[in-house]
Amino acid sequence: MSESFMGWLFGVLLIIGFAVVRTLLPARKQKRAPVAYCRVADMERTRRLYQMAEEKLRKTGLQELMLKDFRFQTVLNDADLKDMKTAQKKFRMMLGELLPYLHLGPDVRLVVTDNPSLLKTDALGQYDHSPYKTVSMLVNPSVCADAATLVSALCHECTHCFMYTYLLNDPDRQLNEGLTDTMACLIGFSEIMLQAKLNRKLPYLIHPELEELRRCLLKTRDELNKQAEQTKDLENAKAKLKKDLAGASAMVEQAHAMIAVNKTPKTQKLSKSAMDRLQASLLSLESGDYEEKLRKAAQAPMENLSAVRQTDESVLAICRELHELMQVF
Repeated sequence: MSESFMGWLFGVLLIIGFAVVRTLLPARKQKRAPVAYCRVADMERTRRLYQMAEEKLRKTGLQELMLKDFRFQTVLNDADLKDMKTAQKKFRMMLGELLPYLHLGPDVRLVVTDNPSLLKTDALGQYDHSPYKTVSMLVNPSVCADAATLVSALCHECTHCFMYTYLLNDPDRQLNEGLTDTMACLIGFSEIMLQAKLNRKLPYLIHPELEELRRCLLKTRDELNKQAEQTKDLENAKAKLKKDLAGASAMVEQAHAMIAVNKTPKTQKLSKSAMDRLQASLLSLESGDYEEKLRKAAQAPMENLSAVRQTDESVLAICRELHELMQVF
């Protein structure tokens, strides 16, 4: 066999080998690290769901749930799913932690089964409110052997119960499932949902959408915390104003009593400006002008912090005038 033929054969085999390797490598990469693709339209839908869920939650007065991430005390491991009795026990304990957190009563029933036919839909969990509030969980290694995904499914079904109890459901079933995933993130389960291994299955959400919800939630939390701080500052300012009003009223009474006993000032060495202030203060005291100003201050609008502080400053100004007056007599 000639050397030229051997060289030609080696080149052909090299080209074929290169083509085979190039074909196999992307497949191996895809198998090792699947990519969850999310379209722009999906993200827009996710943001609309967030706005809808946030609005519904605020109407219930339970928006404080948006300020914290829920933590299970009970830990469910993959090994627990191999024993049905252990899985049932763990799920009951976890449901017991979820119900008071979601302001739900203990009347929610739990069904843990390994029979997929007992669930109406091809899902890991199910919620049914008729005739009882019932959360069903499927523990079946052939369907799902991952504890983190089952825990997120439990949170999803309990969110169904939460939304049904507080009349937050949407009549459109497809929309309601995506809304439930979104609501679950808002009320404290976003980190739990992100731990699940989820595939694209509309109308449910996947990781990129859950991550977007998490970003929106953290931004909303900052706003809610600022509002909470402003509310706290306003309440403290109102309490201070109330205290200063009581102190000013007491000083008015004390000034009346002191001047009734001491008819003339203790010292005659007053400058003209000090004497003018003294005369103005006496006139305001005798005419009831201080009492009228304090009455108006007590009835002043208290919607914002600046208005309360401005009113309080006017009350403190009265206290300073009364203090100077009482020092003279």
